[in-house]
Amino acid sequence: MTYCRFCHETLQLVYEHIPDYYCRLELAPSDVHVCNRCGIAMTVPWLEASELGAFYPDAYVPYLAKRRLRSFVETLAYRRDIRLIRRNMKASEEQKKVFEVGAGNGSFLAEARSKGFEVSGLEPSATGVRTAMQTRDIQLFEGDIESFEIGEQIGRAHV
Repeated sequence: MTYCRFCHETLQLVYEHIPDYYCRLELAPSDVHVCNRCGIAMTVPWLEASELGAFYPDAYVPYLAKRRLRSFVETLAYRRDIRLIRRNMKASEEQKKVFEVGAGNGSFLAEARSKGFEVSGLEPSATGVRTAMQTRDIQLFEGDIESFEIGEQIGRAHV
């Protein structure tokens, strides 16, 4: 059984075998789970903070400037992800919030904002945080999830 990293409630499997299209290393596809209590969606398995650098160095593609074709394909994928988030939101959730852990350069959050979501995120890379602010006017928290204090800024999370 898999448990929420935030509230320790059981997780429900929503999607299986979702690949990270940017990661060139041997990383198995992740599953997406949603917490039964707090509603946060997350990928499993969960990388520990000490493992992140090997998979996401400062030269990681999402931190860099986009080429047109890659940006177009990425936008289509983000729109699909946003539809999935909307589909899994509770009807009672009036304020649509997306908090992304591992926000890269903020491109997913920019797309979510354009679809009416209130957005924020967390990114361990200073390069990613700087790029999100400079190119998309998105303020990200810099750090990793294990040292981050979760507060009201968390809504539905694309992790």
